[in-house]
Amino acid sequence: MQKVVGIYRAFDQYLLSKIQDGYLWLLDRTGVYVATLIFGSFLVASSIGLFQHKFDPGWMVFLGACIAIIGLTCLLPYSWQDKGKNEKFNAIALYIEAGYVRHFFIGLQYGFLVGDLIDLDAISAIATVFLITCFILQTVKIRDRDKKPFFEKKKELSMEGAG
Repeated sequence: MQKVVGIYRAFDQYLLSKIQDGYLWLLDRTGVYVATLIFGSFLVASSIGLFQHKFDPGWMVFLGACIAIIGLTCLLPYSWQDKGKNEKFNAIALYIEAGYVRHFFIGLQYGFLVGDLIDLDAISAIATVFLITCFILQTVKIRDRDKKPFFEKKKELSMEGAG
């Protein structure tokens, strides 16, 4: 059992470092906030769930409540990152990273992913990967940087003197 836990922890740290590096690269180029990515990955996963359940009204109410809860929980980290309160943001990310609750839910998602792969259900596997991404993005730490607008105007080249 200890070997399985060791493999899980090594894999988890590998994923965390890759997502961290990828996010910082994306942040420098676009300025997108972590909370936006968390909410977006959850929306993609729930949209896949809606399509799979053929827009069942009970499922739609359940997912609507989940989307509202995730959206509300993303507001505070979004505002911290927007106001530059990186110490507070990073402290919460470290707390979530070390917490048993995250490991329980991400382990559950890994189990679902294995089940989806065994069933050869590619659509469910994609949704599960987006949920795993949502859990991993909660542990991303941010750093100080110069804010860039999300859609920066392209600089046009001057053609003076040519011709």
